Amino acid sequence: MGWTDTHLYEFRVGDAGWGEPDPDGFYDGPMDAKKMTLEKLIDQTGTRTVQYIYDVGDDWDHSIRI
Repeated sequence: MGWTDTHLYEFRVGDAGWGEPDPDGFYDGPMDAKKMTLEKLIDQTGTRTVQYIYDVGDDWDHSIRI
């Protein structure tokens, strides 16, 4: 999307989320996205739609259909 990876982000499916853990440890946020692949996500959840939130706080919210 042309963004510079300077903000926290999260991919969500239902109640589960994967993203960049808060480096300061204050935010009890998502699981580490580096440990999940799109293929595993689809296999484990059965989803075809993923919510993508960029710039946590400003919440640029996107729905991605696979």
